[in-house]
Amino acid sequence: MRLGVLDIGSNTVHMLAADIHPGGRPLATASDRTVLRLMRYLTPEGAITESMVARKAATTRV
Repeated sequence: MRLGVLDIGSNTVHMLAADIHPGGRPLATASDRTVLRLMRYLTPEGAITESMVARKAATTRV
């Protein structure tokens, strides 16, 4: 079975895919990281700007 993990942080988006088998260790098959610097796109109230929401969606689209 292949599983994926998506980590969306304040500076990067990191995707990791791994093959897993019962009783075995996960075997990483793909890893990709994109720097987005989310902190630069916050409104004074601390919300994410619309342009960053669109950029994050485009980055995570498969």
